Amino acid sequence: MLYGALQQRIMEKCLECPRFKNDMERLKDSGAPLSAILPLIVAEYQEQRARMASMTNFVNRKTREMKFLHELSVVLQTSMDLDEVLSVAMTAITAGKGFGMNRAFLLMLTRIANI
Repeated sequence: MLYGALQQRIMEKCLECPRFKNDMERLKDSGAPLSAILPLIVAEYQEQRARMASMTNFVNRKTREMKFLHELSVVLQTSMDLDEVLSVAMTAITAGKGFGMNRAFLLMLTRIANI
């Protein structure tokens, strides 16, 4: 557990630290064999970390949308009152936390018996 916490702290804090960057420059100046490879590895790690954060945000946003659609479908399927269904549908379409559209209208069709 301690090793994992130390490793996580190093990855989260030390890679952005100015001292670490200074150490990387000194390593480069010393001509050590890893001096050319280590900056590439760090840059790739940081890029992958940014991609993962972006993907996490995307998945969280889609999860919220799915929860909203599920809640909406439950309300629409369990309601027996047409006015309530129409009100919920319009609110879902135009509300900021819903679909967020600024305008919406519903067209209702009245069936006429075949003559």
